[in-house]
Amino acid sequence: MQVIITNMTISEYCQQMKEKKIIVNHNYQRSGKIWPPAAKSYFIDTLILGFPIPKLYIYQVTDLKTRKTTKEIVDGQQRSTTILSFYNDEFKISGNSQFRGRKFSQLEEEDQSKFLNYQLGIDSFVNATPDEIRQTFKRMNSYTVPLNAQEKRYAISQGSFKWFITELSNRYAETLKSIGVFSEKELSRMDDAEFLSDIISTLFYGIERFSNSGLDKLYREYEDDFPNSVEINQQIDNAFYWILKWKEIHRTAIVKSYNFYALLLSVIHHLYPNPKLMEVRSVEKKHGFTDDIVLFNLSQLSEVLENKNSIEDKSKYSDFVKAASATTTKGHREIRFKYFCQALEPQIV
Repeated sequence: MQVIITNMTISEYCQQMKEKKIIVNHNYQRSGKIWPPAAKSYFIDTLILGFPIPKLYIYQVTDLKTRKTTKEIVDGQQRSTTILSFYNDEFKISGNSQFRGRKFSQLEEEDQSKFLNYQLGIDSFVNATPDEIRQTFKRMNSYTVPLNAQEKRYAISQGSFKWFITELSNRYAETLKSIGVFSEKELSRMDDAEFLSDIISTLFYGIERFSNSGLDKLYREYEDDFPNSVEINQQIDNAFYWILKWKEIHRTAIVKSYNFYALLLSVIHHLYPNPKLMEVRSVEKKHGFTDDIVLFNLSQLSEVLENKNSIEDKSKYSDFVKAASATTTKGHREIRFKYFCQALEPQIV
């Protein structure tokens, strides 16, 4: 078997697909699911903006009688058909893309050029048997880092909720890193997407122990449509608006992911009282917070976590200290949530 490593512009690739020099062989299709509009749009947006994508793999076959060579797409069929479909002006970009509402022909000339001249990385298998192709992918997969639960969720789902979380995490990834919730490594393993999914799950179903199966269910439930997107976006955006004002608590123990889960929910709950969260802590709707009071209260909580001996009356924080660890049990989550709710009010206790 010989592997030829090449690059091809999208313009060249689409022309060869139109001429049937590169064809789709559905025997190689690993998933029967067709990408929804959100997935197609996100992919095209990625290409126009020049971000890298995985290689395409092609099986090159020559008919000795006709001496005709064809290339069958082994891996990358959804990407290839999406590229060709957009090239043919068959759909508009949707979602939060800056190119929203435009077909290829409606893009600015500069952006059309970026799309057409994008360099696709292609590995072509020549003189390969089906077994050698199977072995290729088995060997490649044996050296990759195993997917975590959120990465598996993303690999399986192409539904509305996944693309909502994708846009949300893209919007807040840098913020979550800068205030100290996640490291760059954690962001690269999609901890932020899992965290935001968990927040939304709690808004819908109440505080529960963290559960991968519960998040899997959420992605399945909103596979076809996520009608709450505008409402949830507003709640999370407004909560981040206030938290970003409280710079003194950034990069403290309070914004460790397991504590930030409770803080973010408590801010949302005060701004938009949530029926499920009312079962844990009753609050009155607020239109904003008194920064000085909130910062003082949150600083007290931060201080008791980072320097327990500096607080005179430690007894009133004992439950919080016990619960403020990297645990995701329902009981500990509820205790943390109650304390943060209290911190947003005039008196912490």
